[in-house]
Amino acid sequence: MKDFRAVKTELACYAVIIFAAFLMGFAIKNLYDPVNLVTGGVSGVAIIFKSLFDIPLWLTNTLLNIPLFLAAWRLKGWNFIKRTFIATVSLSVSLYVLPEMTIAGDDIFLSALFGGILSGVGTGILFAVHATTGARICLQPCFI
Repeated sequence: MKDFRAVKTELACYAVIIFAAFLMGFAIKNLYDPVNLVTGGVSGVAIIFKSLFDIPLWLTNTLLNIPLFLAAWRLKGWNFIKRTFIATVSLSVSLYVLPEMTIAGDDIFLSALFGGILSGVGTGILFAVHATTGARICLQPCFI
C-alpha cells in the first residue's frame, strides 16, 4: 500500500493533468473551433467533423480515442497509459462543459496566436507530468 505522501503527490499530479487538459480544451473550443482552425491529432479531426456534420467536439474526441486506448492498454498496460487516459477524458469533459464563447472574433491570426499559447502551455504541463491528451502517442513506440 502506498504511503500518504505518495497518494497526495499522485492526486496533485492528477489535479495538474486536469487543469492542463481544461486549458487545452478552452483553446480548442473557444479559439480554434470558432474560426475553423484545425489542430493536429484527434482534436483536429473533431473540429473537421463538427464543421462537416455538426457533431460535438467532445463526442468525436471521445469516440475516436476509445479504440486507440484499447489498443494501447492491450499493448502497453494500464500503468503506461493511466495519466494519458485521465488527460484525454479531462479534455473531452472540458469540451463538453466549457461554455462556447468567441474570444478573438473572426481573426484567424489572434485565434492561432492565443490558441497556440494556451494549448502549448497545456501540452507542456502535461509533458512535464508524463502525460498527453492523445492515445496515439501511447501507440507510437510500438510502430517505430
